[in-house]
Amino acid sequence: MNLQEYIASGVLEAYLLGQLSQEESTRVETMRVNHTEIQQEMLRIEESLELIAQKTAVTPRESVRKNIIGNIKASGHGDVNDEVIPMNKPNNRRLTYLVAASLALALVSSAVSIKLWNQLKETEQQLNNLLAQNQQLAENFDQANYKLEQTNKDLSIIVSEKYQKVVMKSTGSDGALASVYWSQENTNVYLSSGSLPQPPTDKQYQLWALIDGKPVDAGVFDLPDGGNLLLEMKSIAAADAFAITLEPKGGSINPTLEELKVLGNV
Repeated sequence: MNLQEYIASGVLEAYLLGQLSQEESTRVETMRVNHTEIQQEMLRIEESLELIAQKTAVTPRESVRKNIIGNIKASGHGDVNDEVIPMNKPNNRRLTYLVAASLALALVSSAVSIKLWNQLKETEQQLNNLLAQNQQLAENFDQANYKLEQTNKDLSIIVSEKYQKVVMKSTGSDGALASVYWSQENTNVYLSSGSLPQPPTDKQYQLWALIDGKPVDAGVFDLPDGGNLLLEMKSIAAADAFAITLEPKGGSINPTLEELKVLGNV
């Protein structure tokens, strides 16, 4: 088995995911020391796995924590102190004082009622804000859970023995690199866009399968901006090689050979 076949076998991915035996791991480590190509491929895989971990991580906002703690502390413990209104005993000889005290009590009671009403409205607004924040947290959790499921699916394809890894290298000097995971059993094709540069806004990349020298369209794609590690492409039943060209938006019937970016033999 030559180096390219060894790289395409998926053993490097399995090593980094801790799925190899001690003997197999020792063999990979020896290959890594003795071959620069193995070292470079493992660094690229490690960077991809690290990128996945970073993109699926979810950090709650600091304001959410502060609001929740503040509401817990405030629950059942109002900040309004009971106001004690001193009352003079009625003096039958001084009816005027009694009327004045009654008016004062009415005024104070009205002020307290207004203050309590304002606090009630403020508490209601805080509750609505808390409910909205909880809803956002639930949505963030759902998104993170979906990303995790997609990541697990992608990793299962990468390490699966049913999928053959085809590394496509740059045909120019830009060092571009991409990979295809192809299953002859179920004809499924998944693409890792690797280090392809961002295309112009009026262009799209297009994947081709070469069969007896004839190109077969495997689908156009944009570079992912996060989330999935692999892109699902069109099914291919047979192929001698895979290639990627840069085409007008929407793709082409035949590949533009002058815009051939990467190529890899099966």
